[in-house]
Amino acid sequence: MKEATKICSPQAMRVDRQAAIPLYHQIEKHFSDLISRDVLHPGDQLPGVPSLIREINVNYHTVRQAYENLATAGLVRIIKGKGTFVADRALRSRTKTVVVLNTTPLSTEDGHNYYALAVYESIRATLEELGWSCHLRVIQPDVDPMQYAGRADGCIVFASTSTLPVLEQLHERSVSVVTISGNGELFSSVRSDDRQGIEMLIDHLVGLGHHRIALVGSSFETFHSRRRLDAYCQGMDRRGLDISPSWIYTSRSAWLEDINEQDELFTRLFEGRRPPTALIATSGYMGLSTLQMLHRHKVSVPEEVSVCAFDDSKPMAFASPPMTTIRQDPVKIGQLAVENLMAVLNGKSVESETLVPVTLIVRHSTAAPAKPNE
Repeated sequence: MKEATKICSPQAMRVDRQAAIPLYHQIEKHFSDLISRDVLHPGDQLPGVPSLIREINVNYHTVRQAYENLATAGLVRIIKGKGTFVADRALRSRTKTVVVLNTTPLSTEDGHNYYALAVYESIRATLEELGWSCHLRVIQPDVDPMQYAGRADGCIVFASTSTLPVLEQLHERSVSVVTISGNGELFSSVRSDDRQGIEMLIDHLVGLGHHRIALVGSSFETFHSRRRLDAYCQGMDRRGLDISPSWIYTSRSAWLEDINEQDELFTRLFEGRRPPTALIATSGYMGLSTLQMLHRHKVSVPEEVSVCAFDDSKPMAFASPPMTTIRQDPVKIGQLAVENLMAVLNGKSVESETLVPVTLIVRHSTAAPAKPNE
């Protein structure tokens, strides 16, 4: 096997740091194009990771991501201790591929995206068991989605209102798609049962004696946040509980981590005539920020205010106090997304929405109100 050192010279291999396309994808595309044009042949060795890092001045994780994506596509083989080699044509021709699209990268270094990362890992593991490869692609503005999906057998898309134009284009071109947390209109969607989760939290709080319950969300423009808002309003109404306008808050920042905004929220919630005795956060990290806000203003949780959240990432169990949450099942969601996509590819009909049950996890952040609610 010969090492393809000719392709790692600065003249042949360049990355554009100003482009919207991630660096790892630029590297991946460079080698993918060389393989598809038979510039690189089966058995040729790609540059070692350290040498490529030096040549184009990128970090280790960028190169590894590019090489791993090439491997999952069946274009190369990574042999531990030896290097990365172009796969034979037979392997490449029989490998089927699913592209997973998301609006942001998924990284273990960013705890905020733990849920989406867990769903993606489940998708990838399920596909690998079937002998399929899996690509993760970050949706870029003004990039034709067929650049991501054109060579794939099917797509799984993490859906939100911002992905609607992409979904519409994929639908127009008859691409086989299943969405995660979509609205079930253009394509079949797999998601947690948002209504069930909010109902569980309201039932839990009302059972403790709370009637004044507020809802804090990061963005009600996402499909799941909007569903959770609707479930909250309908759930409170069904129980005959009033909702003060000040009890529904949409954070301007993604996770309510801005201290000034926390202070604004505290004033909004607790300086009126009827402050809430309990708060529901629409995500786990929003719940943590809400705890921080209350601690900073010296409000005891749960003695003065109970706090709970829709989401059960690992930090929830280590919060102060440990937080009552709704636990989702990202592994099951990933498995069902693949199952539904396989059905679509085989010409079978699937439900417009597949709902995955959630579980109430009661911890120490919720208790009976100090004084009976009027």
